Amino acid sequence: TLPGIAIVVAPIVDPFDPNATVEPITVGRVLTIADMGKVLRVDGAGAVSFTLPADLPEGFNVGVTRAGAGAVSFSIAAGAMNRSGKTSISAQYGFASIIVSKNANGASAEYLVKGDVA
Repeated sequence: TLPGIAIVVAPIVDPFDPNATVEPITVGRVLTIADMGKVLRVDGAGAVSFTLPADLPEGFNVGVTRAGAGAVSFSIAAGAMNRSGKTSISAQYGFASIIVSKNANGASAEYLVKGDVA
């Protein structure tokens, strides 16, 4: 490891895990390390957008489910990259798994957004 750089490894979010922490969400926000391993359940009819920051570590993962009728989208912060090119959950009751697959310098996270996404 590099001095001052921590590598965080966590199991991939399983939306069917009865022990997963489910957090209700009604407004968009920037994802943080505190979201690691959670399932963010987006409720309500209003659109919600999550920003994927450049500084989350390799191995970071979070699940997002669209429980309400409102659109759920993902935007990329400066310095980050969305390698899958997917930017939204396709339909109500859809699920997205967001993973940081690489972040070599701690400031250029590369994301994979997979699941019921468009």
